[in-house]
Amino acid sequence: AKALEATKGLKLNHATLTINPKDHNPLNKAGIILKVGDDLKAKFFQKVEPK
Repeated sequence: AKALEATKGLKLNHATLTINPKDHNPLNKAGIILKVGDDLKAKFFQKVEPK
C-alpha cells in the first residue's frame, strides 16, 4: 500500500497517473476506448477524460 500511495506522475500510454494517498484511487483518471477490428486486433480509438 505504501508504494501505491507514493505513485505520482507515472507515465502510461494514455495518461499520467497519480494516486490519491488517502483512498488509493487515481486522480483525474483518463481512460481509453479500444476498437477491435475484423482481424480481432485492438487499436486505439479515443481518449476520454473525467469531467
